[in-house]
Amino acid sequence: MSVAFVSDDQSLPVVTGTAVLMHQNIARRVHSSCQSRYRITVSQRLSELDQLRQLWSQWGGELSSASLWQLAQTAEYLCDWSLLAAVCRQGLRAGDDLYPLFHDGYVQACWMATDYQTALDESFNALLLQPTSAILFERHQQMVRWLQHSHAQCLGVFDGLQQNKLILEPLGQQHAESFLWQYLDSDIPQRCCLPDFNSLEEWHDWYQRQCCTDKRTFAVMHECWGMIGVVSLLQYRDIGFFYYWIGPDFQGNGYGPLAVNMLLQHAWRNAGLRCCYAKVFDDNLASISALNKLAFQPLPFRPQPPFAAEMLFYLGPAQGELALRAEFSELLRFMDSEIVL
Repeated sequence: MSVAFVSDDQSLPVVTGTAVLMHQNIARRVHSSCQSRYRITVSQRLSELDQLRQLWSQWGGELSSASLWQLAQTAEYLCDWSLLAAVCRQGLRAGDDLYPLFHDGYVQACWMATDYQTALDESFNALLLQPTSAILFERHQQMVRWLQHSHAQCLGVFDGLQQNKLILEPLGQQHAESFLWQYLDSDIPQRCCLPDFNSLEEWHDWYQRQCCTDKRTFAVMHECWGMIGVVSLLQYRDIGFFYYWIGPDFQGNGYGPLAVNMLLQHAWRNAGLRCCYAKVFDDNLASISALNKLAFQPLPFRPQPPFAAEMLFYLGPAQGELALRAEFSELLRFMDSEIVL
């Protein structure tokens, strides 16, 4: 969804007196918020979303179509899919020249908020109205292909991947912007031994490489805020190894352990997982606490230098130290890891 920025001066409704002043003030507030969106830092994003949602709640019904579109563009840029869906629904009611843009935004918002059926239905309806549109056809096909990929990643079983306010869905190309909002300006790359991303192209290259591995990587989706983190499980025979991260805005709410537990339970029920290993830096107290909550036990040995600062954890049937060491070493060789026990 990409169009030139629309000025409110072209969109104020033709009314008189106090109503003109009110609409102008509202339009200026929207315009000011939207103009500043590219200056918003990662640490400011959540507070900015709160302000935009308050603005929408208080004045959304008074906005002109062009001001609605400005707000929709800002919601899309900040990856606030709930707000984008609400704004586009109202924009669709206007039925003016911006209708196709609001419709496209609404489909995208539903898709990104995991409301796949609505997104597919709306996409199909658009195709019926414009059956020769190559753009609409390709977008619809992308949705179908991703759902097929999602079905494979979830082993054909979706039960257990939604709990409380969280949904796990396979990570896809469409998650790039949301991923980077949560990932940048944090210690996540270092803590999870993941790369730094300096552009969307680098992220997409990394994603393509991930698709060629034995990992199943899921976006952690919050019903109100969209993507808030990632949980990933590599499985070798019946042995697992996982990592996860939750964005700084959403840490400390128990989302990480809940997401991990959902994925492990799913693998135990549907993929034959018997046991699972994890590693964490010994100064990462939050992750150590999360592993304890998940009933992981610290192993009585550590990696050799230069990886000696990492603690190793295990969850599964009781085994002796020699058996654990041998099993984890075999897993590390499968992972082509440089770690030696």
